[in-house]
Amino acid sequence: MFELQLRDARELDLALDIIRRKFGFWRTLRALLATEMQRRRKARELAFLDNRTRRDIGLPEIEVEPHILWPGRWDSRL
Repeated sequence: MFELQLRDARELDLALDIIRRKFGFWRTLRALLATEMQRRRKARELAFLDNRTRRDIGLPEIEVEPHILWPGRWDSRL
């Protein structure tokens, strides 16, 4: 298993090196950060759905309904 992890790590290093050489470090970093922000934004949007909507679109239900997962700027509890 350790050899498999090392092989995967080497393949990832090689792929990242090829991408970095082709597009440059800053463009690659900017694209990676943009992708991560987009993924987190989608997760936040789904966190506010109620259980009925979650069932309708095929997501698992949550036991406790979140009232405020991402407090607003004017929230006094911060």
